[in-house]
Amino acid sequence: MVIKRDENFFSEINLDYGDAVWFLGSRRPIRKATTFRVFFDGWAINMPANLDKIQMAEMLVDFYKYEASILISDAILKYSPIIGAEPPTVKVNGSKSKLSSCSEAGILNFSWRIALFEKSVLDYAVVCELAYMLHGKRSHEFRRAVSNVFPDYMQRKKMLKEFEPHTLVF
Repeated sequence: MVIKRDENFFSEINLDYGDAVWFLGSRRPIRKATTFRVFFDGWAINMPANLDKIQMAEMLVDFYKYEASILISDAILKYSPIIGAEPPTVKVNGSKSKLSSCSEAGILNFSWRIALFEKSVLDYAVVCELAYMLHGKRSHEFRRAVSNVFPDYMQRKKMLKEFEPHTLVF
């Protein structure tokens, strides 16, 4: 999996300990930790103490990229055999305009911002891109492939659209 770094992005983010940020569909507080790495304890995102705002932003984005790569890899392993498509390459980038896409060569691209969504929405995005690999444009066959995996796909799509503006700002 290829992970790209966002340049000139970190100075735009204004974070502090105690602030809440999105992760897996919920606002999670940022807490000071005694470790040198960022981790999620099931309730809060824990960050090393005494970081300045730019260091916090860099570490948080790196955390999101790492978590997104794991979540996406797990979803691809689960849904690829069901859909019948296996991507040659999966990339995690910092796209603000699209959360996921599929190139003509079958390369799947995901924004690290996908880790801000509930797992069910992330799974939906992965299934859509896998189905797109097989069926191309959003055709009847594409919708059938997605609905075979997620009969509630319209609800997941709606959650993605409702939540999207909030996540793409950060």
